[in-house]
Amino acid sequence: MSVYHALVMRDDIAQPLEAIDGIEYTHLDHGGSDSAEFEYSTDFQLLLLNFSDASLAEQDQILWDLRSGKLDLPREIPVFCRQDSPLLEHLGDGLFEKRSQFHTFLDSFYERLEQLQKHTGSSPLDKFLAHAWPRADSSFGPRWQLQSHSSYQYPLLSCLGIEDQQKTLALWRQSDVIVERELVDRVRQCPRCDSEHLNYVDICPRCKSIDINSSVSLHCFTCGHVGEQGEFQLDTALRCPTCLTQLRHIGVDYDRPLERFHCASCDHRFIEGQVVASCHNGHRHKPDELKERRLYRYGLGPAADQIASVGRIFDNRALQWGESTSIENFSWLLRWTNTSAQRHKHQHLLLFLNWEGVAEAITQLGEARALAQIAELQERLHSVIRQTDVFAEIDADKAVILLCHTSVKWLDQIAAKLASIEAANDSSVLKLQVRNFPLPSKDLPENTQQWLLAQSNKLDIDDVI
Repeated sequence: MSVYHALVMRDDIAQPLEAIDGIEYTHLDHGGSDSAEFEYSTDFQLLLLNFSDASLAEQDQILWDLRSGKLDLPREIPVFCRQDSPLLEHLGDGLFEKRSQFHTFLDSFYERLEQLQKHTGSSPLDKFLAHAWPRADSSFGPRWQLQSHSSYQYPLLSCLGIEDQQKTLALWRQSDVIVERELVDRVRQCPRCDSEHLNYVDICPRCKSIDINSSVSLHCFTCGHVGEQGEFQLDTALRCPTCLTQLRHIGVDYDRPLERFHCASCDHRFIEGQVVASCHNGHRHKPDELKERRLYRYGLGPAADQIASVGRIFDNRALQWGESTSIENFSWLLRWTNTSAQRHKHQHLLLFLNWEGVAEAITQLGEARALAQIAELQERLHSVIRQTDVFAEIDADKAVILLCHTSVKWLDQIAAKLASIEAANDSSVLKLQVRNFPLPSKDLPENTQQWLLAQSNKLDIDDVI
């Protein structure tokens, strides 16, 4: 049995932890100090937090500092706690009561971590995979945070320094790094500022005032007077204040109008108020104008296993006519095509495409609608590509096309086809930018994949054909 070294942090009143075979404890009393002030040995393979109910806020702070890289411990180190706390579900590995499973978990964790560390670097995705992939069948979800502009944040991503979480999750989902496990919630956003802190209030449909009240009204059949029920209460009976007729039987002497609300600003009576949603920035919108954001619990997708195995995402599917290929396949084909074109005097054309304004479209339309529009536009793009042309997606908003046996003299016709795709775009934010590169070219380097990525980032408005 392997022996693991555990650092145990505790407050002054917590009870000692029970011993576990194969795990050696090193105790450190937290003493109520800021956890960032401590320095720890990196030889520990396990962190155990033994805090009482009175110190759960300190426990959460240690979890946050650890996953943020502020402690002198590996940020992906397994953590178990004696007591449950709000962040344990998101940043920890469970409760100490699962100690009978510690060895199985730690053996699997460090075996997978060793495999992963051969390939990963220091990007946010690498840090995420270093935390998530060694934990077999791991998942992560959102947490409600009232002080945040968005009502939900993903604590794990926040600890990794990822600010634009919606865009990051969308890109990882498109790349199959993560997959949706469970729908946690659906929230509405202000379409102007993305605020999710909304107040729903009913207003007068005539003057839009919020000064409305519900009231019970009566209608006298004798003289036709309509007023609040209190006006008809004379002595112990109901009498019309205008004609003084005693109202004995509803439906015979009087009835109750359907208009149940009264506006104090314009004296208008109405059946139902008009509902509006107001964000804390003062923007008002009808409920059907709000954007929808879906919050999911995510698990790791097949691309995460590819990165762990070979250090990159590799598409080894058999290609079909007209189907997009991976950037790796495209890079090899580009180099071969360029060499062949130089030998046989052929002419080809390379097009770099960029959908500008993806972030703005997500802000304006919401993540689901924006990505659906981009997918629809990509589908339209496929419809105008010949079966002999080769298409590859570089990123969610970038692509490259190899037009075989096509020279620059055909650019006008190509531009017209691409313009028809952009004209079908419902969003005024998404703009298609295109840059052409004729082949053959002596400037094409041997590392075509790196060259493709560099060229795709050079697109600007002057490159539009």
